[in-house]
Amino acid sequence: QALYRKMFVDDVDVENLPDGWRMGTISDFGEIITGKTPSTLDESNFGNDVPFVTIPDMHNVVFVLKTERALSIKGANSQKNKTIPENSICVSCIGTPGLVIINKQPIQTNQQINSVVLKNPNTLYYCYFALNSLKQIIAEYGMGAAVLNNLNKEEFSKLQILIPDNDSLNEYTEKVSSMFDLLYQTQQENKKLTEMLSVVMV
Repeated sequence: QALYRKMFVDDVDVENLPDGWRMGTISDFGEIITGKTPSTLDESNFGNDVPFVTIPDMHNVVFVLKTERALSIKGANSQKNKTIPENSICVSCIGTPGLVIINKQPIQTNQQINSVVLKNPNTLYYCYFALNSLKQIIAEYGMGAAVLNNLNKEEFSKLQILIPDNDSLNEYTEKVSSMFDLLYQTQQENKKLTEMLSVVMV
């Protein structure tokens, strides 16, 4: 995060951007998918096959490795266009707005979450922090401030975001990838320890 701020915030004048840099929108980075909940009237839509991310799963983590609920194959197939491929970014936009996570496997989410399926995998870690930096703006929408009710897909897609040149993005990715890899491994180990402890406690 400190390197993100140094490269893309503190030393950057948005009124006089370096060559190759520009202001764009979130949709410039990829396809936006708003989640959906399969019919809860049909219990067979839920099971243990496809992680189903909701806001409680997004607190205090970078990578979502565990979800409170999961869909069955049937439930996931009933809305295939809502499947989020791995290494996408999910952002909560209603309820507790502004939470940002990265998924490491195919998932689906509920309707409170907009996800960015990135065109360029090299923008993953840059976009993670860039979307985190929009938390206050997202919160103003998601908490119904003033005239704003919620941040729907169209409004989310149009939020402004800085787009650096490819060389800067590649440099940033190269410098931070190992840190994110280590963080992911640590989260996996913590998850395993938690599961082991829960078995012992039982």
